[in-house]
Amino acid sequence: MKPIKIEVEEKEGAHLVTVSGHLAAGEINYLSAALEDLFAKQAPGLIVVDLKGVQIITSEGLGVLIRARKTASESGGNLVLCGLSGNVLDLSLIHI
Repeated sequence: MKPIKIEVEEKEGAHLVTVSGHLAAGEINYLSAALEDLFAKQAPGLIVVDLKGVQIITSEGLGVLIRARKTASESGGNLVLCGLSGNVLDLSLIHI
């Protein structure tokens, strides 16, 4: 399994979270922690999660993204996904 890599940066007033690797059960805690850190510091406004480098995402990984989107919305912000392709896109369309 390819380990997950997460980079968080601020660009033009938005937070860009770039994820690569396998977003599966053993790795989702890292993404969850990165997103929780954004919410803990301030109301993040716009969060863009780039999943271009993600080859595999499980329903648990998608659950982390759905919960983060709800949290962003409740705090007056927004979370959007980009870079979806293949099976990651298919699973996202089913659940979101």
